[in-house]
Amino acid sequence: MGNLSELDEIAWYYKNASNTTHIVGQKKPNAWGICDMHGNVYELCRDYYGAYSDEKVKDSINSTKSSNIVIRGGYFHKNPGSCRSAYKNGNPLDDRFSGLGFRVALVPFD
Repeated sequence: MGNLSELDEIAWYYKNASNTTHIVGQKKPNAWGICDMHGNVYELCRDYYGAYSDEKVKDSINSTKSSNIVIRGGYFHKNPGSCRSAYKNGNPLDDRFSGLGFRVALVPFD
């Protein structure tokens, strides 16, 4: 993401979200047609938070149980730096707040 005007086109974050979540699909989609991959709500992931392994892996899912689950993608109350799908942080398993969610992707049938 080169600058904030480009980010404004694809993400909800603290400068443009008016401190609230937004309905999916109001921002431009990515190359695969998926909207809201950056910002709006943190994406709850199915792996536990921890350091990455030094070994080469295909899908880096950490199944070693911990008290934190991985969250990605930033949310409406955060800065631009956290609004990346590669952004990774941990969140307590029992924590609930309006900036947590999940993303659903559907493939149309022919």
